[in-house]
Parts: sequence; structure tokens; C-alpha cells
Amino acid sequence: MEVDPLNNETLQIDFSPLFEAIHIYDCLNKAQELQDNYEADRRKQMDLLLPSNLSADDDGTALRNLLANITGFSVIERMTTIKTYNFRTPSQIEALWDVLCARVIELLTETVAKITEPRVLLVIKDSVMLFMQTIQVISPEPKPFIHCAALRFSCGSTRSLCPNTLSLLLRCPETTI
Repeated sequence: MEVDPLNNETLQIDFSPLFEAIHIYDCLNKAQELQDNYEADRRKQMDLLLPSNLSADDDGTALRNLLANITGFSVIERMTTIKTYNFRTPSQIEALWDVLCARVIELLTETVAKITEPRVLLVIKDSVMLFMQTIQVISPEPKPFIHCAALRFSCGSTRSLCPNTLSLLLRCPETTI
């Protein structure tokens, strides 16, 4: 059974205000202004979503909450692209996603580098793997995230970490994608 991530017994997202705004701005010949403002607002929302650092608490709550928020943000972006015609382009979404992935990888890399407790590493691994699986379900082409995750948390810049800690987390291969 397929579940609509934006319309189910837990959550209902109404896109009609966005559709109305698109229609009004289009009638005023200001569609590009709305698109530019929407893009700027989503970038600001993305910035607010990401903390400056991530705590490595024992139960992984901070990471799970962050990844859940990123998932919600990504679902909204994907559904906006699907539900609107030429309002958001896949390249705009991909650009946001690339920035988001780079920042999450940076946060995770910094956090993992400070962890000495194997149990906490497993909690992080489980959270990241669940996030990857969720993103694969909601996006028919999860390539941007798969590349993000498979970058081995930017192993190129953290090569000293990847062979030990990070490769244990994601079993990352040494070959470059």
C-alpha cells in the first residue's frame, strides 16, 4: 500500500494557497518575482533547519530530529515540483539538495570525529541508514543523496577518518564515485 507523505491520517498539507499565489502572480505578470521570493525563502528555511553543530548525544535524538526535519523539507520540495507546473525546476531542487547534503556531511563528519563510544556510532549509522532508505522511497531518483552518502562523508577531505570510523559507519568503499 502506497502512502502519500503529504496527505495521510497523520498529516495533511494543503497546496491551494501556493496554487492561488501562483495564479495571482501569473495574472499580474509577476510569476518570476514569486518564484524568486519562494526560492529565497526556501534557502532561508534550509539555513534555519541546519544547526551550526550537532551534539552526539547517547540516544541520537539530535541527529534523528535533524534528519527527520531534512526529510520533511525534502518531501515538500519534491512535492512542490510535482504539483506545480514550471514553478520549481528539478535543477533548483537539486542545487538546494546539494547544499543541504554538503552541510549535513560536514556536520556528521565533525560529530563522528569526536565520538569514542561505539554504541553512539551505531546509533548514528542507524539514523543515517534510515534517512537514506526514506529518501530513496520518496524520490524515484535519489541519486543526489546516494552520491552524498556514498561520498563517504567527504572522504576526500577526511581520508584519515574514512578507512576506520566512517567506513565502519557506512561501509564506504575506497573507490571514488
